[in-house]
Amino acid sequence: MIPNSRKTLIEYCLRNLGHPVIKINVDPEQVDDRIDEALQLFQEFHFEATQRIYVKHILTDEDITNKWIDISQINPRIISIVRMFPINDFTGQRGGAEYLFSIPYALTSDAIRNISGPGGSDALISYDITMKHLSQLRFMFSSRPMVEYQKHMDRLYIYMNWEQVRPGSFIILECVATIDPEEYAKVWNDSWLKRYATALIKRCWGSNLKKYEGVQGIGGITLNGQSIFDEANSDILELKEELKTALQEPPVFFVG
Repeated sequence: MIPNSRKTLIEYCLRNLGHPVIKINVDPEQVDDRIDEALQLFQEFHFEATQRIYVKHILTDEDITNKWIDISQINPRIISIVRMFPINDFTGQRGGAEYLFSIPYALTSDAIRNISGPGGSDALISYDITMKHLSQLRFMFSSRPMVEYQKHMDRLYIYMNWEQVRPGSFIILECVATIDPEEYAKVWNDSWLKRYATALIKRCWGSNLKKYEGVQGIGGITLNGQSIFDEANSDILELKEELKTALQEPPVFFVG
């Protein structure tokens, strides 16, 4: 059976360890803890456990008073923020009245008029070069506030003059968010996640058996808890190394 839920993943892991032929001496709560542990590492580091999203947040009076934004209220699955697009741009906001008097609007209008006339291709080339220069100037001289995201506090700090910010202004955030396995069931069938969850349950099983070393089970079988524990530990170390070297995305830095 292909795992497509938390329950079926647990059943898969236990069958991998020998259930029901062999009694797996692990309490259901211990199994749940191991699944949570496997999911946490998977979601924090595996490149297929997250997705890039863009979210819009309208600034409130509370945000302005606090001088930080509660990210959990925007999306509780966000684990990192790649960058924040500035609240305002010196060129004006596209679509607003300010844009009618901005440099890009004037250049675009002039280019559209000239493209259809004699020497239209030259006008297009000139427009492209000018816009690239303007983009470079915007990058060099636009003022961007310093920002800091505290993951465990769910707070995005924006270091700027909050007294100049009006309620109703908005920012756009480029974020990395975990994929919800309850919504996308294929997550439960990930090869690395299945192997890692199985190894964690196996180590827990070995740890439990070590306390009863030498005690015979059903049919006179004696299980070596220390050996099971050591094998699982070796598997876990190998899987963590695989995650680190082959399955992890490069570090994402917050760009302010």
